[in-house]
Amino acid sequence: MKMQYQTGRLESLSDKIKLTTTGLITKARLECSHLARSLYPAVRSRISFHSMVLTNFIAMFRNNIDKVLDINKQHLDLLSQRNADLDPERIFERGYSVTLHKGRHLRIAG
Repeated sequence: MKMQYQTGRLESLSDKIKLTTTGLITKARLECSHLARSLYPAVRSRISFHSMVLTNFIAMFRNNIDKVLDINKQHLDLLSQRNADLDPERIFERGYSVTLHKGRHLRIAG
């Protein structure tokens, strides 16, 4: 008799635990679902904001690269022109010559 009573109590407790666990699981799922629904717009907004920031950064980065490339191209053009001006044939075209005196180059006329 006592064994049947204990068995009945255990079955009753087991049923209560199952119901409580099922209820807790259902409640947790609902809370997670609600949390996900409430977080989704905030996350989406945040992603959109950071996407815009990255787009602006990329545009700024490209502009800076273009400026650096333009400056370097101008510098290279100037160096190329200076190199062309120092070409011996161009120097002779301008009327200059290399004059030797006793096998040495003259640096100062006079």
